[in-house]
Amino acid sequence: MADFPWQVKIEVAFASQPMAASPTWTDISTYASAVNPLSISRGRPDEFSDVQPGTMSLLLNNADGRFTRGRVASPYYPNVRNGRRIRVSIIYSSTTYVRFDGHVNEWPTTWEEGTGGAQSWVTVTATDRSKRLGQTGELRSMVEEEILRDAIAPDSTHGSAYYPL
Repeated sequence: MADFPWQVKIEVAFASQPMAASPTWTDISTYASAVNPLSISRGRPDEFSDVQPGTMSLLLNNADGRFTRGRVASPYYPNVRNGRRIRVSIIYSSTTYVRFDGHVNEWPTTWEEGTGGAQSWVTVTATDRSKRLGQTGELRSMVEEEILRDAIAPDSTHGSAYYPL
């Protein structure tokens, strides 16, 4: 096998909150499958389509159960859960380039047939932060946002209400 001039680094912020400014990263690169490479996609398929959030998927060796959700013996317990931040970087000529930074969608565990359940794999799927931006809902007008932000308190004698037209 040829030696490549770059190194792939896969990290998960198991013990940090998903939107933490400076998460604590755990390198899990050694568990990534060399046979099934990771896949990163982003953008849109053509100029007429909407831009979709970036996605990433990779296969992790789970022979010791470290990526099994809810497994108490896992070194990452209880933090193997959806929403954890994950990033993929390429190290080339002593410079690190972040190629993907997102949040894990799921950690589904599968077992390889013919091994008596001895070989376990986890196919991690993740989506970048633009997915979370799309979940906030539609913005209202500036006036409506300001009125709702100020949270009109009903007065004791007359109720107050806000009816947008």
